Amino acid sequence: MLARIWHPDVVLLDGAILEPLNYLQKLAQHHSLAELPIVTLDAATAQTAKQQGLSVYPCLSTSPAPPIHTLLSVLQMAAGINSEYSVLVVDVASLEDLQQVKTEKAKKHSSLALRVEWLQALLQYLHTAGFRGAMSHSWGEVQQQIQQQGVDLLVICLENSKLALSVLTALTDLRQQYKLPPVLVMERQFSQSEVREQYPHYLEVIEQDSANSYFYPGKLSGDTWIETDDSVDSASTFVATARSHEDTLESLESVLGAIATKILPSSLSMEELLDNIHQILLTRPEGRGYK
Repeated sequence: MLARIWHPDVVLLDGAILEPLNYLQKLAQHHSLAELPIVTLDAATAQTAKQQGLSVYPCLSTSPAPPIHTLLSVLQMAAGINSEYSVLVVDVASLEDLQQVKTEKAKKHSSLALRVEWLQALLQYLHTAGFRGAMSHSWGEVQQQIQQQGVDLLVICLENSKLALSVLTALTDLRQQYKLPPVLVMERQFSQSEVREQYPHYLEVIEQDSANSYFYPGKLSGDTWIETDDSVDSASTFVATARSHEDTLESLESVLGAIATKILPSSLSMEELLDNIHQILLTRPEGRGYK
């Protein structure tokens, strides 16, 4: 009766139904309700509704209630009024045109497998939330999508990526884009010690009297340590390389500050990440478009 009076666009089931099968069987008997899309908040109700041949839009969350932005997006999608924002996920470490190490070799590492699994889960969450999510396969594809205005949000993952000059150059080039969409960056913070750990064979660093002292490799002559020319050259090479990487870190932070709408920690949960995406795409007063 209420459906005939109000003419709703969607049905929201709050997950508190004690006997979802019995409830949905009765709902399916009413033609005006059975034709409506149904948004469910739990997996059991969603599965039962599918078995009844109903049009189901699950809005699942690990928390007691989904974030309001997520729920709003799913309701809009179910009602057919969602604008289907396009989200392009960019995993810098997997783009061969930016990395010095070939992906084929990197695939042997379990860390890559875990990252790929997480990225696939992110795409699934995006689709469930009503977004059109896609994974970029090259940096050239990213540039093309931006130029064609085919993406509403860039999610750039810098976690586990190498401090390659090509990455910094590519991110710097984004500042030259005429219409850059919002950019979310998931960044791993590289400390100075982590940079030096990439070159353990060049230099040994110890702390002495609250100051760093550098001991260069050489040879022992009697009781005297003599630095060889090769050892000095190696140490000089390390110092120059370490300084170069420290400069790269500073430049990276500067570039990210210029292009990123938000910089998020890599420890963020999937729900928190989606909430940030919704806040940017669904609550902007200017609506869909580029900044």
